[in-house]
Amino acid sequence: MKKHIYALGLGLLLVTACMSQQDTDEATSSEDDTTEEIRKGPPQRGGGSQEDRLAKQEEMYTTLGLSEEQKVKCRVIDTKYAEKMRAARSGGRDAMKSTMDAKTTEISKILTVTQFAKYKELLAQRREQRKGPPRH
Repeated sequence: MKKHIYALGLGLLLVTACMSQQDTDEATSSEDDTTEEIRKGPPQRGGGSQEDRLAKQEEMYTTLGLSEEQKVKCRVIDTKYAEKMRAARSGGRDAMKSTMDAKTTEISKILTVTQFAKYKELLAQRREQRKGPPRH
């Protein structure tokens, strides 16, 4: 079973690396970061594209200082709960919250106490970023 999980994690890592390389090759060097931000506009609700979500996950794993084994386990949990969140969206806010709570509980079993505290801090920062300015 562990070999299957490792193989799945390695496969996801390779796909992510290939997709990242492809995006890098297609980018033009003449655009600067400011132009890119203007073109993209403000962050959209729903987390953006799958590539954006994967990049954010990898960034979080790096920030938390996860080992390769922890990364593989977290990727499996992220994939499992991505499917559950799609289904929970039709159930409303309470269904989504309970799904997120279950995911956080599973992730807490993988992370150290320090990593989990940092994880919760990063989630809070993301929530604040998603709020944005008040709507009129």
